[in-house]
Amino acid sequence: MLQFIFKEMNTTIKWKRGPFSRRTLLLERDTEVGEITRKIWRYEPTARLKNMQVVFFVKGFFNRKGILNQVETNTQLAEVVFNRWRRKAQVDWPNGKSYIWEFTNFWHTRWELNGSDNTRILYNGLSLRGEITVYSGDESAILIGLLIADYYWHLRRKG
Repeated sequence: MLQFIFKEMNTTIKWKRGPFSRRTLLLERDTEVGEITRKIWRYEPTARLKNMQVVFFVKGFFNRKGILNQVETNTQLAEVVFNRWRRKAQVDWPNGKSYIWEFTNFWHTRWELNGSDNTRILYNGLSLRGEITVYSGDESAILIGLLIADYYWHLRRKG
């Protein structure tokens, strides 16, 4: 599995989506580098960033877990255990790495993903637009951090 690791200090990626659109654009220096596309009838978004393309789905009823699969090989990249209060999540990778995802403010407009391997990614925004600051991390980590927030926003819209 080939992944591009962001080595530059403070790489910034922005996202933007129209109010009724199912597609979110990911931009780096105003150039499209990826997207998130949602389905109409069920929550199963596909996401792409640079060369990494993934699908995220949630299974379970009482104990919901998120699964991140690579589209090309259909291999599981990560499993997400959601917090019942919708403020945190734990991301476990098959290679033993573990990340903690959590909102860092009351309004749920800022969150971060921190990993046992020194991965650190900060997010700031809402469902329509925002910004990602990557201190260290790869495409799958960047996408899972955004997809967890997207799932929590999805739950909030449902009620």
